[in-house]
Amino acid sequence: MKSDATAEVTVLHEKKVAGFNAQVLEATSAPALVAWLKDHGYEFSPEVEAWLQPYIEQGWKITALKVAKEEGQQDEKKLGAAALRLSFKTDRPLFPYREPDPEKGRCRPGCQTAPPPHLLCVR
Repeated sequence: MKSDATAEVTVLHEKKVAGFNAQVLEATSAPALVAWLKDHGYEFSPEVEAWLQPYIEQGWKITALKVAKEEGQQDEKKLGAAALRLSFKTDRPLFPYREPDPEKGRCRPGCQTAPPPHLLCVR
């Protein structure tokens, strides 16, 4: 287990997979995880922080992904990666899919995802 300088965020695993650099993270607070993402060059926003909060509260692990740049590609503007499927075992059925609401900074009330045209909206 590798610990990051931010005490509230721990890097549990790092791996290159399907053209991505993947880091599995454990965090004790959404603000700490957003700070870690910012410090490590990931996109972040207040909406992402609000989106992360329920997952952090439930003890979920977060996988941060970046398209991997090979040696000599640092200045390349065009990169690619393969499709990636994340799966895990669970004791109960889950529907964890949520999306940040850029207008409100949180997921919309009564719905775990953004409104239609998304077909994954649960009411």
